[in-house]
Amino acid sequence: DLGPDWEVSLNGFGQHNEARDGQYTNVELRDLQREAQVGQPFRGRIYGGSITVRGALGALELTSTTGVVDHALRTAFDSSILVSTLPPRGRSVRPGGMGGPRGPGSMGSGMSNGGPGRGMRPPPMGPGPQQIFRETREIRLISHETRVSGGDPDGVSGLIGVSALRNRDRLQQVVVNFNTDTAPPPFANLTYRLDEIALFGEGSFAFSPQWRITGGARLLYTSASSE
Repeated sequence: DLGPDWEVSLNGFGQHNEARDGQYTNVELRDLQREAQVGQPFRGRIYGGSITVRGALGALELTSTTGVVDHALRTAFDSSILVSTLPPRGRSVRPGGMGGPRGPGSMGSGMSNGGPGRGMRPPPMGPGPQQIFRETREIRLISHETRVSGGDPDGVSGLIGVSALRNRDRLQQVVVNFNTDTAPPPFANLTYRLDEIALFGEGSFAFSPQWRITGGARLLYTSASSE
């Protein structure tokens, strides 16, 4: 029992989303159909909570709050088009297009005599190489603040406190080709780190019922890195 002058508050939230395929819709396709060669699943979650303790220390008031957030996001996109448009091994790309001899109407810009821009369209997907781009991001954040305040509202009052923050942000981007055993290196595999601690204070002096002078200061230390 903390007594009548103390109270504890707990708060929490959470959300989880998951789709086995398709973040976007195409009105030109029937239900449960897709143009992509591979599935494009999506998964996201975010959970968090906080605890706050508030109470009296004689003539002063103490408030202490700690919060935690856990956030993860996983997405996948079909990147088969990047390998489907490559020429077969051993064939070079000629100015007229993606391999093959130049015929009438073929131009270096990729246009055909069927109209401007039509020759630049990618070939139909159909059976062929299957490749997927996957991105994973995970964020974990912890923050805390404790402050003591008090004084005479009609005279001298103020507060003093300390706060801290710790954040870890991990990002990974990879490409997976389902037709080969050799995987390329990750596009990105980084972890961002952020740590902060701060001391702060504020003071106020009311020298008349209509006038008050207030001043404050904050000393902050920050450490940021990535690897």
